[in-house]
Amino acid sequence: MAMLAAGELSMKFEQAVSQNDFNTFRDEYKSFLSQFPAFNAAYSPVPTDLAVHSAIFGRTCFYLKQTNDLQAKALLDDGRAASAVFGRLSVEERLDFLKILEAKVKAHEQDIGTVITADTGKPAELSVKEMAKGAEWFDFAYKNAETQIGAKTAGESRTVSRPLGVAQIIGAYNYPYALAIGGIVGALAAGNGVVVSAPLKAPNWVFPFMAAVDEAVQEFSATAAAAGKPWAGAFAATARGLVQSSVGVNRNLTAEADLVHFVGGDVTGNIISKSRGTKPTILEMGGSNVVAVMNSALKEMSAQDVAATIYAGFAPATGQRCTAPRMLCVEAGAEDVVTALGKLAADGDHHIGNPFSKGTKMGPLVDRGAHQKMDEAIALANELGGKVYGGAKVSSNAVPQSLNENSFWVTPVVIDWAKADTSKPENAERLKKLLGEEIFGPLLHVVPRAANLDAAIAFTQKHDTHGLAGAIFSSDAAEIEKYAAGVRVTSLTVNEGPKDRSPFGPHGHPGLRTIGGGSHFTLYASESVVVMPKAKAPKLAA
Repeated sequence: MAMLAAGELSMKFEQAVSQNDFNTFRDEYKSFLSQFPAFNAAYSPVPTDLAVHSAIFGRTCFYLKQTNDLQAKALLDDGRAASAVFGRLSVEERLDFLKILEAKVKAHEQDIGTVITADTGKPAELSVKEMAKGAEWFDFAYKNAETQIGAKTAGESRTVSRPLGVAQIIGAYNYPYALAIGGIVGALAAGNGVVVSAPLKAPNWVFPFMAAVDEAVQEFSATAAAAGKPWAGAFAATARGLVQSSVGVNRNLTAEADLVHFVGGDVTGNIISKSRGTKPTILEMGGSNVVAVMNSALKEMSAQDVAATIYAGFAPATGQRCTAPRMLCVEAGAEDVVTALGKLAADGDHHIGNPFSKGTKMGPLVDRGAHQKMDEAIALANELGGKVYGGAKVSSNAVPQSLNENSFWVTPVVIDWAKADTSKPENAERLKKLLGEEIFGPLLHVVPRAANLDAAIAFTQKHDTHGLAGAIFSSDAAEIEKYAAGVRVTSLTVNEGPKDRSPFGPHGHPGLRTIGGGSHFTLYASESVVVMPKAKAPKLAA
């Protein structure tokens, strides 16, 4: 089957969604994916426990077969064989492979982005932008990998980096490519074999990605043979294991891989951690991000501008960013920011609609669970006396799919808990639990006003249980420095919403291994220090 021209699949999907034609959408989707060998190997003609669900229509498109134990063993064996060869190449030679891979992914980025939208309902413009994250990671490798894991000598000692073997990269559904590519690039730069495990809710981006991998491996192998590289034959014999993919959950694969890099929720992350024991494991488990707004911010920014900046962080992309603002802590006296945010949630133009159409900023929630959590938050606010802004139903005239009880379309919601009655301990505990949940939806909690900066710091320390990202709005340099020193986040922005600064700075769950920054590539390698004997001074003649 011939590849579709760039953008052609997206246009076909846009038309099917506009006409509320699920059958055409499903058939076009399956037909497109069937050109990729990895999809055909995973496709199941009969129902299985891994259904590929369209968040847009709220219906199942087709079924996939999960990787079984026998296949998992083959992935590990082939990956280790590939690493034994690829890991002996110089860092420069491994980077040559990454340069080819980057070019091949670039050629497929329109298809990968479109597939991400088809699975998750994320607006296509945002899905394609996600692909730009890959360019950042590749560029970061070209500039930093040699420095971090290349041979280093200091005095009589030298450091030698070796690959670990097989690195399993488990991404999250919300940004499946962007959250996996950092691990893929890091593991390959260090010489490992890689198994990319597709997230259950958005697995299909892996199939066009693996087509790019196959093309890159073939070109790299042919170039090495033509150049007469001594390792060319061994690489060709083991190359099938360099980058592989798995589908669904296989506990043996995760338990036995030489390294696991997981991005996702706390529950799954903790299960993985227990199964791994002392084996190298990188866990990045969500965000419960706090934004603090101090009175001094309003000396240089209007309340409307501050509100618009915060709104832009949690509403577009349906609140599905790990770094989206979750809680807003406003200093007493800056309430105009809350009023402006409420107005945006209630009356703003949220650009909700066909995810494949230009200008759409919000699609559906990914599943029923996210919708249920939003409903529960609104119900608790109504019970305890919190004020709810927004939450209007999405018109079926604009989005016909909103009539489907299994497709979940919502408008942004801001809940102000300032006047909620939490005098009963059980109600205070219910609110605390709610604030600690990572809800992948466009929901922002405004907590009771902070009396001063110290109170804002104390709130953040207590309620930001992940420490992924945060923000402070202030025009006072001393305030900013004190807040930065007092909170425990790996990325803090000033007068902007929380942002993921990877790969140029570390990010992740505090206390666990984090990616990016000055030691990224060492996470995927084993380092040894070789200490040579000191040279003996020559004996002086008698």
